[in-house]
Amino acid sequence: MSVPGCASVDGKFEGVLKAKSLIVGQWGYVTGQISVDTAAARI
Repeated sequence: MSVPGCASVDGKFEGVLKAKSLIVGQWGYVTGQISVDTAAARI
């Protein structure tokens, strides 16, 4: 998946992700090939 801006994951994501930034929610889970400039977790 390719996202031109910010990707937000509040559930489960498995696979290839390319985005400018990534925010993972409290219950979010990301695995795979991830390519982002910035990443943050919401807790």
